[in-house]
Amino acid sequence: MRRAASALCVLLVVLLAGCTVRPSEVFDGGDAATGVAKGTPVYLLDSEGDLVLRRPTSGLGTIGQALRLLFTGTDPDAGALHSRVHLGSVPTALDIPVAISGDTITVRLPIPRRRVYGAKGIDQIVCTVLAVHIQRGGSPSSKVVLTFTAGRPTESRTCPVLGR
Repeated sequence: MRRAASALCVLLVVLLAGCTVRPSEVFDGGDAATGVAKGTPVYLLDSEGDLVLRRPTSGLGTIGQALRLLFTGTDPDAGALHSRVHLGSVPTALDIPVAISGDTITVRLPIPRRRVYGAKGIDQIVCTVLAVHIQRGGSPSSKVVLTFTAGRPTESRTCPVLGR
């Protein structure tokens, strides 16, 4: 009997203590925390032609620095990954002008369009530009326009693998 009375007392205390909790509204915690990933993002292609993110440096870079890494293929750990962008004799020290206006990033590439092979080559450049832009605090909804020394510019584009 004493055991039943003790259990009843514990149950009564728990029920009464719960009565002081009042309902509240749902609080929005805001956006998830973000951080800056280490290294300059560069997109290369694997043997299937899929875009693969590499970070061949340990520090943050600019869009121009990332594109020079893409153009020169300076990632010794890339293995079979490759680029569909070929510089030929264009000097890699050449500055790559980048203009940002609203949500549009325009990149003036120091190469003719014929040095970028197909849509995958364009995607490599666009994804690299957007990844650096986002890493440096830019809007993920930005679009990229590429201009060349010869050949028509691209339409305003996004990266097919970012935001998945």
